[in-house]
Amino acid sequence: MKKILNSKFLFILIFFLPFLLFLRNQNLIQINNYDIINILSFQILTIFILFLLIFLFKFIFSKYSFNFDGLLLSSSITYFLSFFFEDLKFKELFENIIFSGFLFSILIYSIILIAIFFITYNIFDSNKLKNNFFNFILIFVILNYGYIGLNFYKFFTQKDLVNYKTEIFDIDEIKIVNSNNNIDIYFIILDGMISLEYAEQNDVIKDKEKIIKKFKFLGGNYISNSISNYPTTHLSLQSVLNLSYPITEKSKKYSSYKNFFPNTLINDYEKLPITFLNNRFNRKFYWTGNDYQYCKSNAYEPNMCGKQKKLVHYLNSLEIFYEKSLLDFLIRRINNKSMNKLGIQSTFKILNDNNLKFFKKIDFSNNNFFFMHLMKPHAPFNVDKSCNSINTKGTYKDNYKCTLHLIEKFIKNINLLHEKPKIIIFSGDHGYPLSKNDQQIINDEENETIDHKIDRSKIFSLVFYPEGCKYKMNTTIVRSPINLSRFAYNCAENIKLKYLPNKYYFTYYETHKNWGQIELLIKE
Repeated sequence: MKKILNSKFLFILIFFLPFLLFLRNQNLIQINNYDIINILSFQILTIFILFLLIFLFKFIFSKYSFNFDGLLLSSSITYFLSFFFEDLKFKELFENIIFSGFLFSILIYSIILIAIFFITYNIFDSNKLKNNFFNFILIFVILNYGYIGLNFYKFFTQKDLVNYKTEIFDIDEIKIVNSNNNIDIYFIILDGMISLEYAEQNDVIKDKEKIIKKFKFLGGNYISNSISNYPTTHLSLQSVLNLSYPITEKSKKYSSYKNFFPNTLINDYEKLPITFLNNRFNRKFYWTGNDYQYCKSNAYEPNMCGKQKKLVHYLNSLEIFYEKSLLDFLIRRINNKSMNKLGIQSTFKILNDNNLKFFKKIDFSNNNFFFMHLMKPHAPFNVDKSCNSINTKGTYKDNYKCTLHLIEKFIKNINLLHEKPKIIIFSGDHGYPLSKNDQQIINDEENETIDHKIDRSKIFSLVFYPEGCKYKMNTTIVRSPINLSRFAYNCAENIKLKYLPNKYYFTYYETHKNWGQIELLIKE
């Protein structure tokens, strides 16, 4: 009985190792509590089903002699090792060897795991080896749990030192002009969309002037040499919501995402400066994100969150957890089919819809602010240049051309839908430093040059606004997301918010030792 209890306990400890190791600092600072709950609930369900299946197997085949301890522990060890599929580079190993190399890599790794299962089972079934192997596994588990405990201690004892400010407006600064303006604002974020100049320089496009001319014909104003205020989405989009810099070179190192996008939009919407403006001018706010963002039923995101979307986000949580696992392929396929079947409205689907069904549900008698986050041309590169879904590995170049196509398509369709005056802003949240030959993303923060850091600031900016706008756009000033958001309100409400100096800050990704630090690279 003691041995069985020990094996059961060790089985549980091994099974939950991937989940607890997943909750390391760089993940904890990004994922929300809903993802953790979703993943944990699935792990509890899985371990219950697995334990039940093993018990039933032993019961059905009771006339045969099976080592119950061995079945439990071999199952948990195999499950643990399934999470090393990505780290061991199996996809890359077989990618160019045979046709459908990815599927072949899954097959080979599955065979290896099955072999490991039988080997470990036979070891646990051996009188000579099982005790030593059991002790080895136990020591391995103890060391891992010690590391997990240390990681949790560091995470929960560190302090977020950001002096986060939400009060940036003086009421006297915002003098309401009784102009009876009836203008909607569309602020569409193009994730990782580099400027046309930088795109032409790196052979992503051939003729930027031809593209600019096409947008000008549609009424658009392309803003040359635009820069992002930050090189990461959570800070760049927070600056749009704040209409100012959430952190500066004077800020202390931050340690979590809690004060930045999307957490502020989900949890602290009422405290945001953009909310202050929308309330003051009776403007309704709509936020439509990408498929990977958690959906919460708030007044500002109607028709986006029902039971269907919750199911998809549950699958999205699992997709995040199983990303490096052998099970990722299965989870991803199920999730994609679910999204297609349920017709989930990501920003991509909304903008790519010829009939603009989402906007037909909107009451345009109100003044509206549409804040839309498009995960294009950012990875995953899963469309061709015409925005058709592809199963093969795509490129940044094709996704970039798809985004240009999507912009043109949306402008034509939205103007056909209604004639209401509108301000439409397309802006990259940050750039991509690219190599010239293959358009591959340069991701070497340790050895990154100043030029590469600045390349991360070169973003696409395109603005459509009505002729009757009182305060015309000065493109020498309005060429960063912060000032674009200020221009939108100045134009729509006939107010005169001061434009801020265009600054570009460099920050590091979560895996870098300097994550949370901020560095001023450009100030104009």
